[in-house]
Amino acid sequence: MENQPKEAFNDIVDHLQDYLETQKEIIKLHTVKQGSAAAGNITAIMLLALFLLVTYLFLNLALALFIASSLSLHLAFLTVGAGNLLVAILVYLLRNTLVVRPIQSLIIKLTTE
Repeated sequence: MENQPKEAFNDIVDHLQDYLETQKEIIKLHTVKQGSAAAGNITAIMLLALFLLVTYLFLNLALALFIASSLSLHLAFLTVGAGNLLVAILVYLLRNTLVVRPIQSLIIKLTTE
């Protein structure tokens, strides 16, 4: 009779250990899933940024050559460069609204899914 409570207690401890090991494994798998999803998303965003950069460069070149038909080549490239500088200044001034907050929201969204 005395061994029954001890065996029951040992069974409970064994089940609790198994449960904790299972929970640990679930958390590990969930972390790996989140990490791999984040890495995949970052890679996709970097590739998209690369293609957009190349497209942007070619569009700027085409615009400068188009403007060069009306102005001199030097003035055309200077005009396109000034326009790009203006856009860069605007992006810098509005960086919290245009860049920081959307990226923060994206990271929060990806990590809480």
